[in-house]
Amino acid sequence: MAADLVRALAFSGPLVAAAHVAGARAHRIAGEAVVLNAGPTPAALAGRPRKSLPPLASTVLRDAVVEQADHLVVLRPTEGPLAGLTGEPGWHHLAESLPSYPRDTPLWRSPQDTLGTVRLDPGPLLREAAGAEREFAVRVNLWFAPAGTDCGIHHEHPFVEVHTQIHGLGRMQKFHRPTRESRYEDVPMAPGNTHEPFCDRALEYPWHQYRADTDCVWLAVEYHEESE
Repeated sequence: MAADLVRALAFSGPLVAAAHVAGARAHRIAGEAVVLNAGPTPAALAGRPRKSLPPLASTVLRDAVVEQADHLVVLRPTEGPLAGLTGEPGWHHLAESLPSYPRDTPLWRSPQDTLGTVRLDPGPLLREAAGAEREFAVRVNLWFAPAGTDCGIHHEHPFVEVHTQIHGLGRMQKFHRPTRESRYEDVPMAPGNTHEPFCDRALEYPWHQYRADTDCVWLAVEYHEESE
């Protein structure tokens, strides 16, 4: 892979600048940014002692150097209100693409982009036994929801998914049943946090949802297995 192939993602704009860095080699993060390692191997970070950012993990870096990484997503939100994202090109209320979704729930989705294809064994990422490596297409998009939004309890995804918090404070919540009263776990989400995958190797998910405690922007990262 060529070094430092940097491109703006489809949803990059004046409120959230978003870039994909492929084949990072001594890549400098100027200023402050949320950085996600979307690749299958650890991302090596400069500094002492030497540390690395695991796959499907993120952090906030400031004037830092990523010595080596396969796929990085670098996001820089503005300091002002981000509700204006709902009017940016390609953004839409989820009901526009999913008619069954309630129109009175204010959940907005950006255009989606594809980072490329990675080869990985999902077992260790899912805290399961190692198995065979497979090919996955990596797709990303942003979401926005205002303070107090329960984004909808669901449990079906045909892919491995994680979320990275970009702005605001929220929670990923798990439920025994599709009812709020059956909630049994909250996973706090603050800028720079990515939660562990909720699914198993068979793509079985618990009932779950995203809850926005404040106005929130977060990144969805999807790993779609490629057909043989």
